[in-house]
Amino acid sequence: MISRMARENSARRKFDTSVIREAIGAAVKAHGEDSGLPEIKVEPRTDPKFIRNAPNYGTVPESGKVEHPYTLEVLAKFLGFVAPRNQKATESFIAAFGAEELIATKS
Repeated sequence: MISRMARENSARRKFDTSVIREAIGAAVKAHGEDSGLPEIKVEPRTDPKFIRNAPNYGTVPESGKVEHPYTLEVLAKFLGFVAPRNQKATESFIAAFGAEELIATKS
């Protein structure tokens, strides 16, 4: 539902990073709840330095427990903000995620 909302909003409105930020915030918050989002799965061989724990944006400390793991790439794929040629997160998604991370850190 969240990924569909993100794609519809970006198609209907003038596309800008606020649309992506709204989708990122909703997805990270929903994934951080008790059940998480089953569609967001991190590959077992993922380098731990790229894993984040929802509902937070920052990386997980080495000793930290990860209950709702995600990576920037997995979140971008879930929300549909990947480049068609290589299925990697778009530059606008990376920028919007960085903005959300910075805002969350300052709050």
